[in-house]
Amino acid sequence: MEGVGQDLLPPPGYANPQTPLFATPVCGGYLQTEVFTATGSTAEFIAFDTPLSWTTATAWTSEDGITWTCQIPGIYSMNVAQTLVVQNIADIENPIVQLAMSVNDVNNAELDQVYTTTFPVPVTTSPIELCQNVTNIVNANVGTQMEFSVQSPSGGITVTSGANNGFYQAFTFNLIARGVVGNVIP
Repeated sequence: MEGVGQDLLPPPGYANPQTPLFATPVCGGYLQTEVFTATGSTAEFIAFDTPLSWTTATAWTSEDGITWTCQIPGIYSMNVAQTLVVQNIADIENPIVQLAMSVNDVNNAELDQVYTTTFPVPVTTSPIELCQNVTNIVNANVGTQMEFSVQSPSGGITVTSGANNGFYQAFTFNLIARGVVGNVIP
């Protein structure tokens, strides 16, 4: 290997050829089975309630399907996939819809993050269907909480999530590096 990083060693906990046993099969996904509709500029929190068969149910847990709490610390690849039916009912010019994944660490506010995907909604006479994702790498401790919401900050847009059950709508995660990685001060 040549160039930048050629003499660097991977941090402890990362899967690599020298330490293959550090790789982890901790992953999972929860499907959304309920329909949620957001109108106006108020955020609507989306619940995920049905685990996929391969889900590690102890990694992220929830009592209500809306607030998810990390039980296995580490660095996760997180994704929320949505198929949305949107309509610009107020003929607002240049409206947007925002998907937000909020991650809050109860012990360290410096790790709090909000990951968003924002997209425009055209003026239409009938509803249109759009597929969108929010994806990011999340550094999570035990107790870190995640919530997902959809909203139209400008208002005047009707956004329905989960109306078409033929499409994949889920919260999925994959533990990349297990353990408290980069969350502590040396």
